[in-house]
Amino acid sequence: MVNCQWIFKTVEIDCGGVILFVFSHQARALIALYILINYKCKIVTFILRRFLRSHYHIECSCKTIGSYFMLPHPHNIIIAAESIGDNVQINQNVTLGGNMRKTKQRSWGVQKLPILKNHVVIYSNAVVGGPVIVNEHVIIGANCTCTHDVEANTMLFNQTKVSTRKIEVLKGTYRTKE
Repeated sequence: MVNCQWIFKTVEIDCGGVILFVFSHQARALIALYILINYKCKIVTFILRRFLRSHYHIECSCKTIGSYFMLPHPHNIIIAAESIGDNVQINQNVTLGGNMRKTKQRSWGVQKLPILKNHVVIYSNAVVGGPVIVNEHVIIGANCTCTHDVEANTMLFNQTKVSTRKIEVLKGTYRTKE
């Protein structure tokens, strides 16, 4: 067993596990994101932004990301957040962002982008949009859209309902039956 200090956590694994982790898609995306956020050289950040965009379709403009940040499937992710806390997991096809015209006045100032606190899980195809705060221990389910502040210890999910109205299809268009 070898004690390897990684960018996000200290783990004890054998050397074979270290090699597999370094060459996995998840590790390359996480290392590139960490360097992009913490390294201030414009040339390096330009290269890493192009790398993340071309290989993983990841856009990132976040000021801080906490420890134990996880991207299990690092593909098609847009991260435009003010801060991301510890133990946050973001799955594929997730959008975190805000409309820069919408703002909220908070006690510390004006908020334009989402803030994710600790222990948040966001499943695939979810959207967290606007100046919202997602508090601790929150699960945002698949295909869910979050545009309001979320209290701690909650789970958001979409309620899929079957419409009781019947529709009539006419040459590629539809209208409701009466």
